[in-house]
Amino acid sequence: MNRFTIVEGFYVYLSLHGEGQFSAKYQRLCHMSRYFHPGAMWSETRSLEDPAIREVYDYLVANYKDK
Repeated sequence: MNRFTIVEGFYVYLSLHGEGQFSAKYQRLCHMSRYFHPGAMWSETRSLEDPAIREVYDYLVANYKDK
């Protein structure tokens, strides 16, 4: 698994599980937007069709705890 897959999986997770503008997840999503620029045709659904991205996403759903 390469770093781009991990970044995209994390981006999908944060975009689907955001908790509002003042949450830590939203802050992380904004920080990621500095270096990850999905195009206009990008969608979470299409990204999750990739098994590697889905694996990262599923791991984050099961294990990521906001501190």
